[in-house]
Amino acid sequence: DSLIKNGDVSFGNPPEYCNVPRLKIRPGATIDVIPSNIIDDCNTSRGSEKYLKELFGSECFSYPKPYELIQKLASFMDLKDSIVLDFFSGSATTAESIIRNNIEKNLNTKYIMVQLPENLDDSLNVSDKYLKSVIKNAINYLDKINKPHNLCEIGKERIRLCKERIKKEYGIKANNADFGFKDYILNSSIFCNI
Repeated sequence: DSLIKNGDVSFGNPPEYCNVPRLKIRPGATIDVIPSNIIDDCNTSRGSEKYLKELFGSECFSYPKPYELIQKLASFMDLKDSIVLDFFSGSATTAESIIRNNIEKNLNTKYIMVQLPENLDDSLNVSDKYLKSVIKNAINYLDKINKPHNLCEIGKERIRLCKERIKKEYGIKANNADFGFKDYILNSSIFCNI
């Protein structure tokens, strides 16, 4: 109220007043700058693409989340004896993040990854050349390991592949890490009228 009374708040131009109310900055005033990213010690999507390319040997996933970011977010919570659920698991970034977090914090957090078995062959209809090439790489990779062409398989393979990399990175600390997972497949949905 005192800022408004002193004329230090701008509401935008009449008649719309469409701007969010903002603090006026007077000449010569010092201001605090709001950082553009409060989590600045994590990788980027581009860095994550590079990481996954090294892991798979080709670019098999577009615009992945960096595991460092998800691991950082997980570190803000007390995950002792917890289960983390990711309903859109994609390339299983959350799974790798939880495995790493467990090693670093000596936890036993479980994870559940949920992903529709998106058929990658059907996804080849995209017009974006980059995305189409990534999908083709994923299909070629899955052919090489004799797996069906669906997104779930890429996620499961990422969990398998990251095991050796994590063991190298963490050394002895990773000896007791749990890299295992179970794969449950929902066969069909049953609808009923109540």
